[in-house]
Amino acid sequence: MPNLKVTVSDFNEALNALNEKLQKNDKIIVIKAIGGYAMMRAGLRDTEESAGFSEDIDSIAEPFSDEVIMLIEEVGEELNLLPDWLNTDPIDLPEVDEVKNQLTWIEDEDYSNIRLYIADTRSLILLKTRAIEGSGLVPRKTDKNDLIKLLKYIGVTDAKMLSNDERTKIIMNYPRCYEYLKERGVW
Repeated sequence: MPNLKVTVSDFNEALNALNEKLQKNDKIIVIKAIGGYAMMRAGLRDTEESAGFSEDIDSIAEPFSDEVIMLIEEVGEELNLLPDWLNTDPIDLPEVDEVKNQLTWIEDEDYSNIRLYIADTRSLILLKTRAIEGSGLVPRKTDKNDLIKLLKYIGVTDAKMLSNDERTKIIMNYPRCYEYLKERGVW
């Protein structure tokens, strides 16, 4: 069974292995990382007891070619990860499509054949807000927890503070998410 609790170190190993394979095959890819991996890179999924984890790296860059997908799957098999440990599925989600042009990125220049961009804090707040707003009957607990961690990280500790910070004003445009935060009280 593949490892579903992949740490930043594990992903770094996988990205290095993929980079080597891309070099050998003269391929360059773009990754625009969102979600759990981006949260981990910001240090917002770690706890005092354990390192944070995710099962995959979600990317909203263009889908990969079949040849690149095969290389990703090879790395997954070699390192006991899911075959699609690096995927572009989120690009098709309406909640991502709605905000993708508003996102800003931090570039990681550690790889020769991977252009790795990681969503910054403001972008993660927007993505998590949109995920909560657009979810089904019950928003995912992970999205709610991640949003609270992000808000605490930037010093916003209750719903009244949202309008005072340029990174969080947008939340007020999403009534479901805003109501959740108001009901939550102080976090």
